[in-house]
Amino acid sequence: MIEKIMEEHELRICDLETKLEMVLTKNKTIQEISKVIHGSEEDIHEELRRIKEENERTSKELKDHEIEIDNNALDIEVQGYLIEKIMKKMDNNTTNKEIVKEMIQEEFKKKYLQKRKDEIEKNSDGNKFGGYVNAKIDKFDDYINDSKSFLFSIESKGRIQGMNKFDIKQPQYAFYVGKQSDDYLFEFGVGDIRVYKENNKTKSSCIQYSFEYKGIEDALCGKQLPEHFTPQRIIVIEMK
Repeated sequence: MIEKIMEEHELRICDLETKLEMVLTKNKTIQEISKVIHGSEEDIHEELRRIKEENERTSKELKDHEIEIDNNALDIEVQGYLIEKIMKKMDNNTTNKEIVKEMIQEEFKKKYLQKRKDEIEKNSDGNKFGGYVNAKIDKFDDYINDSKSFLFSIESKGRIQGMNKFDIKQPQYAFYVGKQSDDYLFEFGVGDIRVYKENNKTKSSCIQYSFEYKGIEDALCGKQLPEHFTPQRIIVIEMK
């Protein structure tokens, strides 16, 4: 259940990031596509073929890594905006509007797939883990007591078989949110998962102390203090 929710959030974030990139770089995209479309029909079809082949290779690579992709990620409004701008730049060019549309779709898909691919390359440790807090988080600079809190590991680069849940043994130290002047954002337990703010995120760490790890070593980030890890993405989900 948690794994599915996290995957859905990652897809949604990736969709939004790609749409934002397409909007922010729209002038560059329009210029690049217009340049191709002003060429010969043979050049247009050759460029389309090249991008499609590149996208197919990346899609296969993502599937090999069991990374889910959204094939309908391009927002219709973003697509319509780009088509309109490119058609205006083409003046008397006789290129079919459907070709322009297809070119935009493939260019968007290329950016989207690359973002999904980056997740594999950035997360070289291959760990997905986190924690759950049942109690209301309503204070800073103080521990939240929660007997229903637990940590979990979803992916561990082969160290652990499947997903694992680690129940709390010191509920008085379930969760802590740092104050504004602290270097770190939050921690589960007494440093079981400690995540630092952006400027110091390479200091983030794990230590097995306040939860029950069932004899499993390096259960979460694959290492413990004094070693550190760098979080690539933090997803916060409110359970209702």
